[in-house]
Amino acid sequence: MSLIKERILQFIQLEGFSKSEFYRRTGITRGVLDKDSGLTEANIAKFVAAFSDVSLEWLINGYGGIRSAEKLKSQIVSESSENYGLAQNFIPMYSLNGFKAFSLGEGVIAPEDIIGKYILPELTHADCILRVQGNDMSPLFQGGDLLAVKIISKEGFIQWGRPHVLLTGSNDLIIRRLQPSSNEGDLCLSTGNAKFPDFEISIQDIDAIGLVLGAIHLQ
Repeated sequence: MSLIKERILQFIQLEGFSKSEFYRRTGITRGVLDKDSGLTEANIAKFVAAFSDVSLEWLINGYGGIRSAEKLKSQIVSESSENYGLAQNFIPMYSLNGFKAFSLGEGVIAPEDIIGKYILPELTHADCILRVQGNDMSPLFQGGDLLAVKIISKEGFIQWGRPHVLLTGSNDLIIRRLQPSSNEGDLCLSTGNAKFPDFEISIQDIDAIGLVLGAIHLQ
């Protein structure tokens, strides 16, 4: 199965609609998604036309969030004189395995690894939500807090001094402020908490990096 088809299946899963609904909305022939072969250019074009807010960078290369940042805008829609709502984009909350699959583009995310979905109008650029484990980053973050995270490239988009989420090759998820290291090829990880001293890690040992855009503090 092609990676593009796997990402489309992931999109369908996150949106919560059936394959039948997908075929109806795109005009793609029924059964195409169940075949082992890849998608034709014509079918990919139909998908893009039906869901124009999906990021082509994510669809083709697996980088960044599913939604195009330029099109993540809240719109008020009137359903009737008595019933109205907000047309919003949900931000998925992932488990460790879900975050790994998403950040590395490893295919369809298992339903059990999608813990929930959130609407955060102020953080529409976030790719996902992660829950803080432990109090390493106290008082900035406490265990149970929710972090809005944006996947970034580790080759030049690090914002020094700001909290980032690191997925290591050993499947550890680390939340730290990032600082330059005096050792070439390393990063200095800091909590700002004297109980947890700074340490360094090789960039080669990091599989994915996410920038923390904001946090929801739970009492």
